Amino acid sequence: MLRYVAEALNAVEPIDGRVFDALSSPVSSVPGSVVPRLGSAFWSMSARVALVLDDVHTLHNSECRAAVSVLADHVPGGSRLVLSGRAEPPLRIARLRAEGKILEIGPRDLSLTREEASLLLRNAGVVLGEDDVAELQRRTEGWPAGLYLAALCLNEGGSVSRAAASFGGGDRLVSEYVESEFLARISRQQRVFLTRTAALERMSGPLCDAVLDVGGSATTLANLARSNLLLVPLDRQQEWYRYHHLWTAAWYPAPVTAVISAPGSTGWARVMSADAAARFTVAAATPGTSSKARSTRRTHEAQVIP
Repeated sequence: MLRYVAEALNAVEPIDGRVFDALSSPVSSVPGSVVPRLGSAFWSMSARVALVLDDVHTLHNSECRAAVSVLADHVPGGSRLVLSGRAEPPLRIARLRAEGKILEIGPRDLSLTREEASLLLRNAGVVLGEDDVAELQRRTEGWPAGLYLAALCLNEGGSVSRAAASFGGGDRLVSEYVESEFLARISRQQRVFLTRTAALERMSGPLCDAVLDVGGSATTLANLARSNLLLVPLDRQQEWYRYHHLWTAAWYPAPVTAVISAPGSTGWARVMSADAAARFTVAAATPGTSSKARSTRRTHEAQVIP
């Protein structure tokens, strides 16, 4: 990655040759030699540039992640460092935010309006009435990739109006995308957590702990939220979340009534509905259920099964 960055900057304006010397030397220290020289070269550029690094969520090498942070500290006047990815970039975001040096564009900012959704669909060869566009925009929550997948689905044939009203997470195109682009990138433990809590209309750490009869759900939710994976925050305190409507529909595409037993407990959770209005109803006063779980269930107004 560092060589690509150096070559990109050098293509705009020749940079200090010592950067390439350090990159080519087998004995050079990346954090001690390469990264400082690259940061200095970036800072010294007189030409205005926009250095764009895409898919930064795939950066796992600690030296590369540290280099991105150094580059962020050495952006010359009039230039920009643009980072895109599905997770928070490896930067000291809180400090940059406080200094007014960062512009953050998140999922809500990228959500398409009805007019933008209509334009995307038309460009993909799908012309719908206002009501059908509004329904697709609602179902996808303005997610551009979701709307394009809907267009592909509609182009496969059939009644456009009926397909627009029924398109959801259970569609093959959506489920394949979710599997390859999201679920395949998370741990087995996170995947189990997602599938076991997908029927909850909204979630918090204590509620998930009580429903699953486990601990650490707050940490799991925070990690998933930081990765921009499927979760929509409901408050600024990062306590309550919900799943994106398409993801919930992907896990529960048809009406179901499932009964789940929490390991190590005689409490039961019942999934009572078929869609985004799904609820867990939990027996709160069953003998053998912990007082912590009963308290949490009362706090979150779980419906008691007699």
